[in-house]
Amino acid sequence: MVTTLRYGIDENEALVYVFEPEECKLHASFKQDDGKILIVEHIPANYPSFCIATFESIKEYKKSLKGVDWITSQVKVSSIK
Repeated sequence: MVTTLRYGIDENEALVYVFEPEECKLHASFKQDDGKILIVEHIPANYPSFCIATFESIKEYKKSLKGVDWITSQVKVSSIK
């Protein structure tokens, strides 16, 4: 399966865009035309430091954010549509 990121990593087009400057962490998610959610993350302290993943639905994506404090401290998960 091929997924196309139409917008690039643009915070204005992202469903969720969080940048944590202290540790240089980045999380961006985009809702695709088919309803799937594409996420892009960069966390320098991890190996590998870059991740691209998809979720089948917004519900699955929201569930994955539970307990991810560096994201949920900046985004109210219930407001993600």
